[in-house]
Amino acid sequence: MEDLYEQTIERSEQIKKAGYNLIEMWECEWTKSKEHKKEMKQIEKEIKEIEELNPRNAFFGGRTNATKLKVKGKKMKYIDICSLYPTVQCYDDYPVGHPIKIFKPSTYDPKWYGLIKC
Repeated sequence: MEDLYEQTIERSEQIKKAGYNLIEMWECEWTKSKEHKKEMKQIEKEIKEIEELNPRNAFFGGRTNATKLKVKGKKMKYIDICSLYPTVQCYDDYPVGHPIKIFKPSTYDPKWYGLIKC
């Protein structure tokens, strides 16, 4: 068990030395904060109900397959306008860093940037 603790500390130091802002909370701290704050219990309940956002899921959807390959007496064309993955990879920005999760906002802030799950 001690080896695991040491590995955790070493990994934390590596991340910090690489210039990242590492935010850590040990399980004992989380448990204490849940016990003393009612809003923490409510937040935990809401978080468990929501499936984690997977950024790769944003690249799926739309009708991109040919469901009907032949039609009698007609000439057909198939144009895929939904596969924007290469374009997004090249030209668009990606959010980086630790995510800030916003639950049930009462107003919209135009400064928000990132991914959204509806």
